[in-house]
Amino acid sequence: MEKDIAAFTKDTIQLLQDLIRIPSPSGSEHGTADLLRKFLEDNYIHVEQKHNNILVKNNNFNSNKPTIL
Repeated sequence: MEKDIAAFTKDTIQLLQDLIRIPSPSGSEHGTADLLRKFLEDNYIHVEQKHNNILVKNNNFNSNKPTIL
């Protein structure tokens, strides 16, 4: 189910506010990683998580081309 731009904007602002509220000193970002993963999954975006790192690939991703992180 697709959201309209206004709903997505509202949800994104809420996500940013929630991320700011979560303490996340270096090495202890699990709370922010979990919140971000849930947000992406709730919006039907495939996510890979390695420790506190969230990995998302564009649908046009090609492993044979250079990658910029």
